[in-house]
Amino acid sequence: MSARYLELDDTIRMLNKRLETSERSLRTAQEDKDKSQVQKTRLEGDITLLKCDLTTIRGEQERLQLERFELLSNVNDLRQQLRQAREGAAAQARAHENSPIYYEGMGTPLGELEVQKLRENLRKEQDTSATLLQELQDTRNQMESMEADVQRTQEEASLLRHRCNQMQALNAQTSEASSMSDAGKKGSEIDALEKKRLKDEAAMLREEVDTLDAALTAERQKTQDERLATTRAHTEINRLKKELQQLRDETDRNVFNDEYYKQEIRSINEKLDEGTAKLVSYEELLSAKNEEISRLKKDLGKAKANLSEMSSEGETIAILRAQVEVYQGDFRAEREAREALATDREKLRDDVRQLQTRNTQLLDELEAYQRRHHAQGRSSRGVSEEPSGAATMGSTGATGGSTAATGGSTGAYGTGGSFSQEALWERLSNTSDKKEEEKKKDEEQLDENLFYCPKCNKSFTQYKPLEEHVNRCLDED
Repeated sequence: MSARYLELDDTIRMLNKRLETSERSLRTAQEDKDKSQVQKTRLEGDITLLKCDLTTIRGEQERLQLERFELLSNVNDLRQQLRQAREGAAAQARAHENSPIYYEGMGTPLGELEVQKLRENLRKEQDTSATLLQELQDTRNQMESMEADVQRTQEEASLLRHRCNQMQALNAQTSEASSMSDAGKKGSEIDALEKKRLKDEAAMLREEVDTLDAALTAERQKTQDERLATTRAHTEINRLKKELQQLRDETDRNVFNDEYYKQEIRSINEKLDEGTAKLVSYEELLSAKNEEISRLKKDLGKAKANLSEMSSEGETIAILRAQVEVYQGDFRAEREAREALATDREKLRDDVRQLQTRNTQLLDELEAYQRRHHAQGRSSRGVSEEPSGAATMGSTGATGGSTAATGGSTGAYGTGGSFSQEALWERLSNTSDKKEEEKKKDEEQLDENLFYCPKCNKSFTQYKPLEEHVNRCLDED
């Protein structure tokens, strides 16, 4: 009987140890959860910074787009200028064809070869202008080859300058020839007008070439600036990709932590169910002990009846007294054990209630953390869908530092929560035997000093007064 009580005490002690282990595991899980919350806050701040960076990049892209539109408008302006120059050159060519040129000092038409050369030069200049226009148009589609095109255009502009210089030299020669000739006034007037017109055309072509050269230089500078801006944008995009990858890895670690917390809660629930089942078994054992105590009470009543019937016989009284003492000791031990068992049962119930409360709190905290995690995942997917094309967010995976921390808590919990049924009953038996021996020693020490009445439990230091008192108690019944 006492061995079972000792087994119950040992079992309750083991349950208390397991409850302490589960509390430590819960505290560790709470600490890990706080760490993950701090990491989540830091990630939200990083996401805000990424949004600001994306906004800045988008503004730079818009600025580059505006600069591209300005380049296109400049190209259109250059086209119009070249078209006007080409139309003016064509009109001048038609005027040359309709107006005869006479050699000064002679009455025959002269300078047809020179006029033909001028026409060829005009055609070449028109072709050069068309080439420049084509090159300007190619700058929109071939940004990488713009430096070579600009260089070629500059070379062609130099050729135009050289040709203009040749035309000026030719005009100077024509002026010298006109000064030496004394031919008719009409021919000299026509030649002077022609030379003036050619000079004007050469000056106009020179201005156009200078304008084209300046426009190409400005466009080259803008193109270089745009390339630098594009390079910076690519660098920023690569940095954002790296940061987004880090955010994705951090999200994967948070998902892994969620899974670990779920497993931990399931394990705690299983252990709680096991403790509840053991509590039910202990209550059944307590009811059996109560029935045994009732039976012992009945036996004690029967013994008292037998003792009252055999009061006249001294030997019978001694035997009954010994039986009563034994029954009294058993009854006292049973009563103390029942009180201790009731106290332990109430304590175990309180521990189970506390464990259920902690389990409910942990479930609430996990649900709140999952809601925050889902909200953070939706905001990350919103950032990944921006038109910058930086990267796409993922939502799964796992690494990390928090895994090592949570693994330690799992090991501690598993060590504290696993033991065999045979070892449990062996420990209960040993503890019960020790308690029974201690109780017997205490009773022997009490019996050596005092004598007790089996009916009223009154103590006496001598045996004879006890015998007289027992006789009186029995006679009163």
